[in-house]
Parts: sequence; C-alpha cells; structure tokens
Amino acid sequence: MAENETPLFSEMAGGDDVAVDGKGRLVVSRDLRTRVGEPFVIGRGEVGCLILYPRDEWNALAAIVKQADPFDPARRTFERLMFGGAQVGETFDKQGRILVPKDMRDFAKLKDRARVIGISGRVEIWASQEFAVYQDNPETYNKDRRESVERAYRQLRGQA
Repeated sequence: MAENETPLFSEMAGGDDVAVDGKGRLVVSRDLRTRVGEPFVIGRGEVGCLILYPRDEWNALAAIVKQADPFDPARRTFERLMFGGAQVGETFDKQGRILVPKDMRDFAKLKDRARVIGISGRVEIWASQEFAVYQDNPETYNKDRRESVERAYRQLRGQA
C-alpha cells in the first residue's frame, strides 16, 4: 500500500462496553473520538440505536435529503425519523465523554451500560442489552422503524 493510501476499514471499527452515569454521560474511546472529530451530531438510528455522525457524514446525508422536494412525503418521513431531535454541534468533554440527552437515552433504552461501536463512517451507541438482542435477531429487531426509514430513503433516492 502506498504511503498516502488509506486502509479500507480505517474510518471506524471496534467497540467498547461502557458505563452510563446518572447524568447520561458515557466515554467514547480516544480512537473513535479522533475519528469522529468535533463538532459532531448525535442522531437517532434507523434500528433504535444512537449515532454519532462526523460533520462530513452528517452534511452528506443532509445534502441527499435537501435534493428532494420539500413537500415530498418521503423527505418529510426521513427528516422526522432521522433528523428530528438530533443534537448538532456536540463535543466531548475533557474526560472523553458525551452527554446523551434524556429523550435520546429513552429512545435507545440506555440505562447503566452502553455498547459503543465504530461502523464505517459513524459510531453507534446501543444499550448493551439491546445490542445483544439485535445480534440475535438483526432481521426482526425494531423492524417497523427500520423499514420506515429504509422505504423513505429509497424513495428519496428514486429507488422505490
């Protein structure tokens, strides 16, 4: 590999099981923090986890949505499901923690433990017990939400 080439999986990979404190804070590893950068966005994922989006990833997703007619029902559905309630401009504290707002903790069923995993260009935050359930049944886990988001996205892309 040439010196200036990037390995295929260099963006995000790996994961940690971490504590969620009483205020809703959790630590993100130094490696994932470096790769996410600051500021970042905390959004709701298509299957019920939370997602930390690097600024470039968020902007790319937003650009796709902005290309659609603002009155397109698919655009509205996608915006509400994926962008509604997103926290934009977030940063890590000096201990490498993020504060997850209560409504997002409730959405992701985060309580005492979280699974923080790197997935390609983003970081997912799962309630540890929910990640285990997902791993056992990925096709059926939170299927209604996932299918709604996927359908809206395909329609936005003209693939419906």
